[in-house]
Amino acid sequence: MFFKLHSERKIGFKQLSLADLGLGTSHQTHIGLYGDIFTYLQDSEVEEKALLIYNNNIDSVDCYFDRIENPDGTYRSPKIRKGERNSVSVVTVIRDKAAEYPSSYRWFLIWFGLENEEMVFYFFNDQSSDYSEVSNILDLSRGGRIDDSDNQYTQLLNYLENKVNVSGKKIIEELEIASQVGTSKKYRPFDLENANNLFKETGKKGEEIIANYLDYQKSRNQIFNYTWYNRSMETGLPYDFSIQKNDQNVIFIDVKSTNFKFEQPLIFSNQEIECIADKSNYHIYRVFDLSEDLANPKLRICENSRNIATIIQPQISQLCTSLSQQQVTLQMTKMAIKPTNELLTFNNEILLNF
Repeated sequence: MFFKLHSERKIGFKQLSLADLGLGTSHQTHIGLYGDIFTYLQDSEVEEKALLIYNNNIDSVDCYFDRIENPDGTYRSPKIRKGERNSVSVVTVIRDKAAEYPSSYRWFLIWFGLENEEMVFYFFNDQSSDYSEVSNILDLSRGGRIDDSDNQYTQLLNYLENKVNVSGKKIIEELEIASQVGTSKKYRPFDLENANNLFKETGKKGEEIIANYLDYQKSRNQIFNYTWYNRSMETGLPYDFSIQKNDQNVIFIDVKSTNFKFEQPLIFSNQEIECIADKSNYHIYRVFDLSEDLANPKLRICENSRNIATIIQPQISQLCTSLSQQQVTLQMTKMAIKPTNELLTFNNEILLNF
């Protein structure tokens, strides 16, 4: 699981009233929540991105959270507000979506915090499959909260974490790239660190699978031998394996792994590009569909990566030369290249069931 529930371990749920939905005669501008959820948020106004789940999609949306201050300085009644005029917020998205359907539909909201302290809101109507699934766990005819002392907690927790991870697949894909090359988007440092750790695990797992694949080839005399340079520790070399073929020729292999689909961009360092441009015997092993959910890793091999490296490398050299004239040194840079780039050719897919 990439996204995990906050240690607060409480989940709120309620049927949204007409006032919550901005329907009827009420001029209410907020949706009320429960006081014992999101306790880690400050009492005064909080403006942050929140994850909003609807119809198996997840978006990062502005959320305006605050509590009412009592005369004695304490706070009560947490709520999320519409925000300023023309704002697109959690409240306005829920209200706009509800307005598209007959007024007879009943709407429900579930909310909770993530380990990274991000707020999550999950809403659905009583005609949806979500309603049927959640109703098998919770009695939605009443509002309330669930914590780890309730019998339904574990089942609901698993359902919600799976819902967030599946619905948030696009976000996790973006984080896999952002954790390696950086991004202008404001991802939370916790998520980037989490994604970076996950990427390292994915990279190691991909190399282990390729080692098994090469063992398989060696046992059938398809190759003479191989060396796995990162077997015991990361060496920092611009390749992960070398293969000694039966004709004694040597091939260098860079394993590029992802939990996601083949088309996820490949990340290269400038040192790797320099190495590829320098060697005609450098192959990229693209390992994909590595996630535990799929458990069906696949491999495609690119033997002509030099095509693109010989175009990029002179530009890097030119940049280094230009920077050096300003007494600036380019130490490390990363590049994201789509495997579907027309200069790259990948062989047919190989199932890695070893």
